[in-house]
Amino acid sequence: MTDLDGSRRFHLETDASLNPYERKEVGGISLQRAGGGIIVRTPSMVAVGMYSVPLGFLPSAIVAESLVLFRGMKVARERHSARILRARTDSALLVEIVSGRAVAFDPTLLAVVKKIAEERDHLEGFQVRWTPSSHAHERQPGVPTADALARKAAGLSAR
Repeated sequence: MTDLDGSRRFHLETDASLNPYERKEVGGISLQRAGGGIIVRTPSMVAVGMYSVPLGFLPSAIVAESLVLFRGMKVARERHSARILRARTDSALLVEIVSGRAVAFDPTLLAVVKKIAEERDHLEGFQVRWTPSSHAHERQPGVPTADALARKAAGLSAR
């Protein structure tokens, strides 16, 4: 959807889930199967893209949340031609890190945060904010929540 000023503004909702029943250990690190949910919406909040993304086995929820935010930003820009993006995540820590108010020390997380910064450079405007997860299956009829899509991608059943 193009706004009157000609820019392409979109809303992005992302969430990640870890599957506590599917674990593996690699190099002494316990990993869990992770999945991400991405919803791209127009300025009027009409869903134009819904994605359930398997993320593989990851060491923590914050790494999963950051990876799905990165992938959501990339999808919004590449598939929907977003140039201005308002993102929502239920990870307050991720918002603080991406906004520069907190520092990531984990090397895996640092690598993903760097990718987020690089993706942000491709956009004319980017804002990320925290919103609580509703854990609902649908927010509106026929449109799953990012949480529901993430649970599906992680191999978990709907609540």
